[in-house]
Amino acid sequence: MRRIVCGLAVVVVLVVVGCGGTGESAGSGQSAAAGDTWTKAATLSSSDAPGASGVPTCQSFTTSGRVRLVLDVPGDGALGVVVGSIVPADQAGDGSSLLKALKNAESVTLNKAKNAVVVTGLSGAYVLVLTPPAVKEWSVEIQTAP
Repeated sequence: MRRIVCGLAVVVVLVVVGCGGTGESAGSGQSAAAGDTWTKAATLSSSDAPGASGVPTCQSFTTSGRVRLVLDVPGDGALGVVVGSIVPADQAGDGSSLLKALKNAESVTLNKAKNAVVVTGLSGAYVLVLTPPAVKEWSVEIQTAP
């Protein structure tokens, strides 16, 4: 029961953080320049099991520069909004520590019209935590570049 409550709390925080203002954090929203070399670091999809917090969480990835999140929605692409946060991997262990980490997390909003976002200024190991709609199939590819 505690896991369900923590999971729901994380979802509420992600939605509130992701829906405020423009939905982008200070370092987000840059487009990729031609010639950038991106390396696939991790993926997260609707078929993945929830993380320890009860919400979709990708495997840990490491970066020392930029991270690009690319949303893929198969079929007609009819998907609402996917709100996520990039949090330090060592702070995403359980629901309560994740809730604390979300206060300072880089938040992103992806949808059909804006299916890729670049976040800059990250250095270290991170995880992506998402609050997607449960009724559509989706995947997000996490890519890194120096």
